[in-house]
Amino acid sequence: MDLSSIAQLTTSISSVSSQSGSVGSGTVPAARQDGTTAAAKATKRATDRTEANLESSQVQLSAYGQIKGAVSELQSASKAVAEPRNTATADEARRTIENFVSAYNKANATVARATRNDRDGTGALANDARARGAGNDLRRSASEGESLAKLDKAGITQNKDGSLSLDAKALDKALKESPTGTVAAVSAVARQVEKTATKELASSGNVGSSVQTLDERSRRLQSEQAAQQATIEASQRTVQQKTANIAQAASGIAAYQRNFLG
Repeated sequence: MDLSSIAQLTTSISSVSSQSGSVGSGTVPAARQDGTTAAAKATKRATDRTEANLESSQVQLSAYGQIKGAVSELQSASKAVAEPRNTATADEARRTIENFVSAYNKANATVARATRNDRDGTGALANDARARGAGNDLRRSASEGESLAKLDKAGITQNKDGSLSLDAKALDKALKESPTGTVAAVSAVARQVEKTATKELASSGNVGSSVQTLDERSRRLQSEQAAQQATIEASQRTVQQKTANIAQAASGIAAYQRNFLG
C-alpha cells in the first residue's frame, strides 16, 4: 500500500470517527445522546405510571377481597339463623344468633375500615362509592322497617356506627320466655341481611362487580408491565450489541494504525 492509499484510508477512518463519536474515548454525538436520554425518560415515565396504577389496583382489590370474605361469612351466618335445625334448643339458638351478630359486625367494621377518611386515617377505598354503598345497604337491611324492634326482643340494639350490640342476659331471658318468638324475630331480620349480602356479592352487586373490574384491570396492567419489561430488555441487548461492535471496530482501527501508520 502506497502513501497515497494510506492517507486516503486515514481520512475515511477520521470521517467515520467524527460521525460515530470518538472511538478511542467512547463519546457519543450530542444529538444522539439527547435522543437516547429523551427516550429513556419517556420509557421510565410509562413504566412508573404502569407500576403505580398496578399497585393502586392491587391495594384496592385486596381491600375488596377482605370485604367480600366478610360479607360471605355474614351471608352464611344470616342463612343459618333461619334454619330450624340450628335453633332447636336454647343453646343452639344462642350460638347461632351470636354468630350472626358477630358476622354482621365484622362485615360492618371491614367496610368502615376500608372506606374511612378522617383524621385517624384513610382507607384503601376511601373514595370508592360502591364500597360505601355496600356498607350502607348492609346497615339499612338491619334497621329498616320493624327490624330494630324485632332485634330488640332478643336483646340486640344498633349503635350509631351501624354495629350491633348483644346483651347476653337479655337474649337468654328472651329465649327462655319465648324461644319460638325470639328466633322468629331475629330470623326475619337475618333473612333481610342475607338477601342484601347475596345482592352485594353478585356479579352486578357493589362488591362482586368491583372485585371483577379490579381483577381484570390488574391482569391487564400486569401484561402491560411484562411487555414494557420485554421492550426494555430488548433495547438493552441492542445497545450491548452495538457497544460490542464499536469496541471491535475500535480494536481493529487501533491495530491498523499501529501496523501501518506507526
